[in-house]
Amino acid sequence: MNLSELTLDFLEQHCGIAMPKLGDTTLRRNLRSLDLDISDIYPPSGDALKPWQVADLNPDWLAFSGEYGEIQLKENIILPILGLAKLSIPPFLIGKCPISYRDEAVQLEGVAGMVYGRAPSTYTRYIDLPLLCVHEYKRFSNPVTVSRALAQLLGALWIIHRKNADEGCESNVYGLMVKGQNWYFAELHRDGTEGAGEYRAHFDFGGFSIESDLLVILMSLRYYFSQIRQILERRS
Repeated sequence: MNLSELTLDFLEQHCGIAMPKLGDTTLRRNLRSLDLDISDIYPPSGDALKPWQVADLNPDWLAFSGEYGEIQLKENIILPILGLAKLSIPPFLIGKCPISYRDEAVQLEGVAGMVYGRAPSTYTRYIDLPLLCVHEYKRFSNPVTVSRALAQLLGALWIIHRKNADEGCESNVYGLMVKGQNWYFAELHRDGTEGAGEYRAHFDFGGFSIESDLLVILMSLRYYFSQIRQILERRS
């Protein structure tokens, strides 16, 4: 099955992913309460970066109109914000990465908007395991619903978690889905709860808006980059 065809119900029933209950705001609360030093982005002087200053990073600030395709959305808005949030030692990333996995019950395949992991050891490889983060992008006017887009993201996270596990890495994996001006974060990890599914997902249906939650978005991105870097350093 292609990632674009997935639903949250399918992932719960066939991939063993326990989903957050309707109204669960655990991840949202966790991201809002992060305590990170991002004074290089939001200096103590109070001269904090404003949403319209992000627009100044690239004059083609048109994504909210829905006229942009996914590539333009990434190049003109998402990449500048990722550039602001990245740490001094960023993980390796590659855009438009084909991923797939097959077990006894299900086969999933598709193309992820962006994948983070270890830099490739040879010139013949896209990227080396472990893979630790996936991004998906949808323009604002894309008819795909938020739940279907999150299902696509979680399906990609399931794929990279299974591939990592085959190589002996059981680390959490992280995701980001952007639809227009709203950013949705997600996590997938093994579930040790008795009677639960094999995996547990965390995500927030509400998302975070660039216009009102830019600080949370930047802190969340930096937190995820930090987690990915720590995992890669432990396995080096």
